[in-house]
Amino acid sequence: MQLSIVSDDGAVVRVKVKGQVTQTELTSSNDPLRALLAGDYSRRVLLDLSEANFLDSSGVGWLLSSHQQFRSNGGALAVHSVHANARKVLKVLKMELVLHIFENEASALDFVRAFQSSSGEAGAAK
Repeated sequence: MQLSIVSDDGAVVRVKVKGQVTQTELTSSNDPLRALLAGDYSRRVLLDLSEANFLDSSGVGWLLSSHQQFRSNGGALAVHSVHANARKVLKVLKMELVLHIFENEASALDFVRAFQSSSGEAGAAK
């Protein structure tokens, strides 16, 4: 799995995930999103999963943990453009009830721009 910042305009950070989001890529001491953002979970982040072709239970756990970190620190994480294989996993687990998941970047961007730190409500999207 590779994460890269596509853009950062100061208000919104766009992050692209490529490859498999699996246990071998994620450990309790290795959170690639924390490293990429220097631990700043108060940001508004768009997480593009269009090239994340596989997602296992550890990957789902990482998304949930990241979502919670952003909520706890007044930030927002919006997942969008989910690869078909990963989308199946998220759908079976009903992750749309917990995570902010959007069909495309434009919808995710609308969400994070409108996001208020005090809202912290789960499950958006669409």
